[in-house]
Amino acid sequence: MAKGVETRRKTTTCHCGREIKVHKRNVKYQTDSPIELAQTVAEVNAALRGGGTRPPSRRASAPSRPPILDKVMAAKTPADRLRTIAEELTKKSKEFGADDLKPIALSMGKTPDAILKTMLENGLIYESSQGRYRLV
Repeated sequence: MAKGVETRRKTTTCHCGREIKVHKRNVKYQTDSPIELAQTVAEVNAALRGGGTRPPSRRASAPSRPPILDKVMAAKTPADRLRTIAEELTKKSKEFGADDLKPIALSMGKTPDAILKTMLENGLIYESSQGRYRLV
């Protein structure tokens, strides 16, 4: 039988009383709506018992994260995070701009201009040309 579970929990209890360890790889359908989840569980259980059709396996796609963000979040201090951002952006080319910083800034919940301003104030980067920045 299918069962709806909050994925942030590590375990849940089966209908028979056994404890089930919840793993991400066991997730077949993901939604934020409890009503939609209940309807889907009911449809899957009906399909497993032989009635109705099984709904297509849908997973909410994870928001795309820039690969740099993992390295940034591993840094311990805010200054280290800013330095990591600047270093990673200058690996591809010697300069970067606000457009290059935008996906990272949005993932961090900040604006590119705020991050650039902080980097400039802390002396991590300098403006090499109009709107283009380099690592110090």
